[in-house]
Amino acid sequence: VAILYRAFFNREPDASGYKAWLERLAGGMSRKSVLDGFLKSEEFAGLCNSYGIVSYAGAPTYTASTYSGYSSSGATGFQAGRKVNFIIWGDDSASDRPGGRVSGRTDINIFVHLNLDTHKAYLVTIPRDTWFGGRKINGYHASGGNAGAVRAFEQFTGAKIDFYVVTDFDGFAPLIDYFSGVDTTVEENIADSFSGCYLTPGVHHINGAQALALTRARYGRSLYGGGAYARERQSAMLLADLLLQKRSMVSSRNLSNFLNTIGQYVWTNISLSQAAQILPVVLSMRREDIIITT
Repeated sequence: VAILYRAFFNREPDASGYKAWLERLAGGMSRKSVLDGFLKSEEFAGLCNSYGIVSYAGAPTYTASTYSGYSSSGATGFQAGRKVNFIIWGDDSASDRPGGRVSGRTDINIFVHLNLDTHKAYLVTIPRDTWFGGRKINGYHASGGNAGAVRAFEQFTGAKIDFYVVTDFDGFAPLIDYFSGVDTTVEENIADSFSGCYLTPGVHHINGAQALALTRARYGRSLYGGGAYARERQSAMLLADLLLQKRSMVSSRNLSNFLNTIGQYVWTNISLSQAAQILPVVLSMRREDIIITT
């Protein structure tokens, strides 16, 4: 299975689709059964079809129009014009969760449209349970990694995605702590025993662990449709707060070191030169320049 992933993806196998087959192997299935099952699976069929290859006999048939889980190419950077699209994902994987830190489900999905001329950013939260292509949209990252998820979200939004940024449970909390916490506004009383978030309405200075709990809190919420909708909107608001409050920590002089540091906490395909083009716009933005919607 690992050889097949390396051959088709040209990278080490890290998608949870691959992980699932290893878990089956660890659960007692023979190597032959695992390999045979993988070759007959949706993952392998979609992978083959994305390359125009006829897949293993007996495997289900998926075409580009019906299966968007894999792509031979992912986001590649700037397109023509002065508008840039990002997808920001909050991945539910962690070193202490089943499967460890590999491509997990994206329970937070934020599409960002940045206009480099008007210096305005539009943050659109995409609910994790959005049904697209016969499945929940948060599952494409788990089955197809960054490239597969980029393709799926491009098809869903109808927009070219230039860059992706991904963090997970292990990355998000230390990222916030790296910035010495963040001030953010809570608009309703939150008492969520599942996430461990207990906050009253008002402005709070929160650390990494608190920020992670806040962005996971969905029980007992009522604003913005409640539940996961409220959590997603809260995450976008926190992202905007972080951007506006901590941008003084980065400049053109220290950009390289800054990117290397936060690279411990996030995965992205943004290069140093591309980040340098975006930086002046980010540094000039005001709160009213960031529009958040769902």
